[in-house]
Amino acid sequence: PGFSSNGLDRLQTILNEPTGLELNAAGELQFNESLNSVVRRVQADGTVILVAGMPLVSGYSGNGLPGLQATFSSPLDAVFTANGDFLIADSSNGVVRVIMNGDIVDTLSGNIEGHDVAQEEAAALEAHLGNPRGLTIDTAGKIYTVASSSPNTIIRTSSGFARAVVGSNPGSGGFNGDGLSGTQTLINFPTDVLFDTTQGLIFTDTSNNRVRTVTNLAEASNTPPTAVIVTTPDRLGQAPLKVRF
Repeated sequence: PGFSSNGLDRLQTILNEPTGLELNAAGELQFNESLNSVVRRVQADGTVILVAGMPLVSGYSGNGLPGLQATFSSPLDAVFTANGDFLIADSSNGVVRVIMNGDIVDTLSGNIEGHDVAQEEAAALEAHLGNPRGLTIDTAGKIYTVASSSPNTIIRTSSGFARAVVGSNPGSGGFNGDGLSGTQTLINFPTDVLFDTTQGLIFTDTSNNRVRTVTNLAEASNTPPTAVIVTTPDRLGQAPLKVRF
């Protein structure tokens, strides 16, 4: 663990808890370094450059500024949007941030002093995301954030508003069975989330030792999604790993 200078070959570069691997449109690997609180990229020639953040400096600053003038704190998962924006679960800051295609940083959702998001919509920048970990985007461009620990929910953000789509009684983890609507279902320390090829939402309900899926993920609050468990027999009873389809 440590930090090495910009521009070294990928096999000579020292990393410190890399997370959130994504490929950009050019096929270059971009990722967060959680303990160094930076974003890095492996270029086509194999050298590693700093994209955003100040090495070994954790903080919450730089909205409206270029990436290298911003600070982050324990960034975890990440995802590229269709237009090339890079979304980051800025976990210890309790927010989701974006490095826009033009290299400007902003906050999309979350407020470390915000309130828990219920099934009703709330302003995205007032939403309490706890320590966001997992991120994914649906085909309509809506962002889904795993709000781990407290509030133990999965939150959908669209057009500046946030709504919990999975997780009952924000702040309380637990397990109360399957077949319930998403916002009646207790989950416990969710960590990752993705969509399958049919746009079913799959997430790791880590402290419940389950991988679960959400069907009927409806937009309207009066038709909440249904949570159904999905397990792999040889991993039953173990903490689920990251899954990609």
